Amino acid sequence: MTPAPHRLVLTAGELRYLVERTGVDLPPGWMPSADIGPAEAGLIKKRVVDGVGGEIHRSVVKNLEVLALPMVMLDTVAEIDGRGLHSVHAISGPLGASLFELGDGAVEMSMFASADLGKELIRAVPPESQDANAGIESRLGGGGPEQAPLRGRLPLAALQEMGAARLFRDADPGGPAAVVARLRLSGDEAALAQQVATETDGALRCLVVGRNGRTSQVSWVHTDGGWSGLEPEPDGSGRRMVRLAPAAREDLGTWVAPAVAGAL
Repeated sequence: MTPAPHRLVLTAGELRYLVERTGVDLPPGWMPSADIGPAEAGLIKKRVVDGVGGEIHRSVVKNLEVLALPMVMLDTVAEIDGRGLHSVHAISGPLGASLFELGDGAVEMSMFASADLGKELIRAVPPESQDANAGIESRLGGGGPEQAPLRGRLPLAALQEMGAARLFRDADPGGPAAVVARLRLSGDEAALAQQVATETDGALRCLVVGRNGRTSQVSWVHTDGGWSGLEPEPDGSGRRMVRLAPAAREDLGTWVAPAVAGAL
């Protein structure tokens, strides 16, 4: 059994203080802004810093080092009907670390066993329902979907254009039908494309970046029926085809596993 993850909530000022004291460089987009006020007193109270000008707890230093120099990094953005999560996970040898945005520059910073990456990634996917005022931990619940998730095959071009048609469907209700006609979709493809345009209310993007320079991406879409993942599926037609297959929050680790293995 692996040790339980260690989690620490930090204000923007506290994160800035730790970054400056340790001299680490966090992943792109996660460096806190300058001039965000004093923070040492709060960190002393949290037992992160051992008194005024004192040492930073070694586990916190290690947590920041894993985030700064990972062997593989996963940056995940997910949203359902305007409720979003942004997180980054890093793996370096036996240790993993993560950051979750909490608003107003605050973050939740965690350290965990790298073998538990799959379990940690569940927290990066919004559940089917949630209280808008809930915190990270309470977001782990949620009821199951009543409708079926999207399933089937589509040309990638149709998926991309239907995404744009969905954004403008109120201003241009005929947009989805125009996409179907322009791309000459089959009956099954046209029906699925219409579902994408009318039912999609969320999406997930997990970008996997390795120290070796390899980069790949996992993409999901969400409807009232739940999550559906996108998998490339060549069919010899010359079109770039993708298959939409049902996915659950617990599946993200499995979906990214090939990319993580390649990045390592």
